[in-house]
Amino acid sequence: LGRDPDQNSLIVRVYAGSGKIADMLRSDFFGQSAPNSVERDTWAVGFQLLALRGSLWLGTAEEHTVDLDEGVTVHLAPGLAVEVVERTLPDVVVAARIDGGSSQFLWADVYSVMPNRRAELVPGYQAHAAGWLSPSAGQWQFQPAGRAPAPFRPGDVWELGEGHSLEAVAVPTQDAHLQITQSAVEQLTVLGRTDTAHLHRQGRSPLVLTGLQARMITELGLIGTSVDWRVLAQGLWPTDLEPDRDKYDQLTRRLRIKLRDHGIRTDLVRPTNTGMVELYLHRMDRFVDEA
Repeated sequence: LGRDPDQNSLIVRVYAGSGKIADMLRSDFFGQSAPNSVERDTWAVGFQLLALRGSLWLGTAEEHTVDLDEGVTVHLAPGLAVEVVERTLPDVVVAARIDGGSSQFLWADVYSVMPNRRAELVPGYQAHAAGWLSPSAGQWQFQPAGRAPAPFRPGDVWELGEGHSLEAVAVPTQDAHLQITQSAVEQLTVLGRTDTAHLHRQGRSPLVLTGLQARMITELGLIGTSVDWRVLAQGLWPTDLEPDRDKYDQLTRRLRIKLRDHGIRTDLVRPTNTGMVELYLHRMDRFVDEA
């Protein structure tokens, strides 16, 4: 990969065939290079591998997201596989602090610093933000609006105007893990409407989905059980003569990326190994039919 990771990076060491050992950092890609382009096939996010095109395979099981546990072998394509030989977790990781408040661990792929009356750091890209945080080559960087990005390292402080500030701090990995775990068990209320779907969590701004992503959520919620992906695809694209798996996979990948970027578990729409798919609700979650 040809670059030095930040000392606070999450690292997965993999065997990629031909005797090569590579360190894979958060947000790294596995892909095929072509002139003037890079075809991005899979994406490493934390200790998971997310398929951006096609599927991942664990033995004979087809998956879209794989936990990168030591000893796991993931097949990316016929004759192409990676084996996880080691995982390295640092003692501390980088977090962000707004206006001297509590530390916020960084798990999304981009954050926007919103200069409201009370400044806040929100997952996802917002065009009118005061700046953006994102990972690059194993390090976090902060790009103030209208300026070039700079490394985001513990001890760095940015003045955002109107009395607001952004500070990079180091927090114990155990505390960061607890913050992620608490986020993962939050109660989720899904409001399914005809053209939109609203995903609500207590104390957080709702995620509003539109178009086909919303229709997928609403259709699965109304069905209330697992359904063959072909049946779901026919409902989403009624004019297609035959269900298009590539089109269906692209839609589900975009939906999972949006869910992840907003801190919502990506298995909300969960496929099975038998070609079925379902709206996967935890015990405390609920779906409300507002269609």
